[in-house]
Amino acid sequence: MNSTSVWLATAEDFKSLLEMPPYSKSKIDCLSCRENVLVAENNGVVCGAISVSYKDILYLPGEWSDEFEQHLNSLADKASGGWLSKLYVFQKYRHQGIATKLIKESVDRLKEKKFGEVYAGIYVNNEFREVSEHIFKKIGFERIGSCICFFKIGTCRGILLKKQLDLVNRKRKSEGLF
Repeated sequence: MNSTSVWLATAEDFKSLLEMPPYSKSKIDCLSCRENVLVAENNGVVCGAISVSYKDILYLPGEWSDEFEQHLNSLADKASGGWLSKLYVFQKYRHQGIATKLIKESVDRLKEKKFGEVYAGIYVNNEFREVSEHIFKKIGFERIGSCICFFKIGTCRGILLKKQLDLVNRKRKSEGLF
């Protein structure tokens, strides 16, 4: 198996990420200013990515129901913490542990910054939703409900997973994520 490296994306890396499907690159043009993106590289080629940020998350325990829309404010809970999303591995590089490596590296970086918990959102229309959920669960994430993100042009619904991080000193560092 070839060696895969993971690092914070550079402007040059974003060119490769434009080949990702729309649900993964939906905000690729502004990721560099609001979110950190880690990329995986294999033999000089970007083969995957994951978005890492801090976010206030609005979520509903359990499965999403369209009935929630009208009662969203009264039903929703809020959580804050490290946020992983837009996980994607190019087809040629799948089944080589790259998604797992991206997630573990993201979690390690958030742990270094003293985050106590990390959340992962998986878009409901993601064709790889079940595979992604399986990979996150393998690393210790648990499904806690359905998340909803609000954008100027509408909303994005997904499943929400959470991983509690074991920290000796929970005081979070005040500087940026990475």
